[in-house]
Amino acid sequence: MTPQEVAEELIREATPDNDVLLSPLRAGVYGAVVLDALEHAATHRIPLRSELLDAIEAAIDDIARDEIDVQSLTEDLAVLRPLWA
Repeated sequence: MTPQEVAEELIREATPDNDVLLSPLRAGVYGAVVLDALEHAATHRIPLRSELLDAIEAAIDDIARDEIDVQSLTEDLAVLRPLWA
């Protein structure tokens, strides 16, 4: 999945009723969308499909701007993965 596809799918699953992330999505700021939506999912313990989590993990280098973003994404993924156990 491309960062755009990851962002679009993540919005559908994690924040379907939240229009706030649509503006950055339309602007092509996919990394910010993924960071915010994934943090929302982790904070609210919203289970996401394992295929989407895998796609996010595979695209981390394309999504993250720096090591802080990588760390944030990795931590959120670590919170969400056990929800499938």
